[in-house]
Formats: sequence, C-alpha cells, structure tokens
Amino acid sequence: MSTERSIADAVQTGSLTQCERELLGHLEAAVDKVFTTMLSTVCELVEGTTAPHAPALSNVSIEAVVGFSGPAHGAVVLRCSPEGAADIARGLLMLGEGDTVELAEVRDALGECANMVTGALKTRALDPHGDFRLTVPTIDTCVSVPVPHHGGRLVYKLAQGSAAIEIWLA
Repeated sequence: MSTERSIADAVQTGSLTQCERELLGHLEAAVDKVFTTMLSTVCELVEGTTAPHAPALSNVSIEAVVGFSGPAHGAVVLRCSPEGAADIARGLLMLGEGDTVELAEVRDALGECANMVTGALKTRALDPHGDFRLTVPTIDTCVSVPVPHHGGRLVYKLAQGSAAIEIWLA
C-alpha cells in the first residue's frame, strides 16, 4: 500500500495503525524543515526513536499542543526538557547560547514552533485528504494531554536539552 493511500485510509477511518510510520516520516520531514529554516539550534534525531512507540523523555517540563480537525481529529505535541525549551526559544529568537530567556518568551517560542511543525505536517500529509483546520497552540507546564490514541513520537537531542514531537489521533 502506498504512503498516500495508507494516510488517506487512516484519515477516513480515524485510525493511525495502518500508517503510523508514514505519518512519523512526514512529521520528521516537517520538524527538519522548521528546525533547519526557523531555528538556529542543533537538532539531531535520537537513534531508534522513529517508531510509533518510542520512549518518552524523562525530564519534560513544558509542552505545546496544536490540534487539528477535519476528516480526522488529533494533535501535534512538542514536549521539552527545561534546557531544550530554552534552546528552542533562543534559536527562534536568534539569541546566543548564553543569553537568558524569560518564561513568556519560551512559551511563545514553543507555541510558534509547534504551530509551524503542525502547519508543515498539515500541508504535507493531511491537506491532500480533506479540509483540515488547526487550533491555536496551548502551552502547559503540567504536561498531561488527555488524548485517546498515541500515533508516535520522535525524540531529538538539541544543542542543549532535548525535545519530543508526538502525533496523536483522537
């Protein structure tokens, strides 16, 4: 079954089981695009984490969630260690490695990063199969997203800290 066909089937049936790896491939391409063009930080996919059930980060302090709705409903979740969140914020704001960032700047930067990754994923993998809309990013420091189905996780080592990008389908 082709990638395009399996994604279309998953969107129509509301199930990621047929295409988790394909969606993770699209998610990885979206992350690469955003981190390469918009962030001035080092981003390296951790070996063995491109899988539907990759291990979670152990030191998560903040997450940004962007929902999508259309023929299927779900979310893209960006979870970061404290150092990873600050690293992403410094990269997006084009600050130096030693520059301090305020919590409000970190929250804004993570929301924008999650929004850009979700937008790239929407354009690349979802839009060809229907009309999808994105929600405004929500930021949480309690780190608990009650979404019923996990579609996969990519874990990245940043210049400082780490980040995980997850896709969920409700």
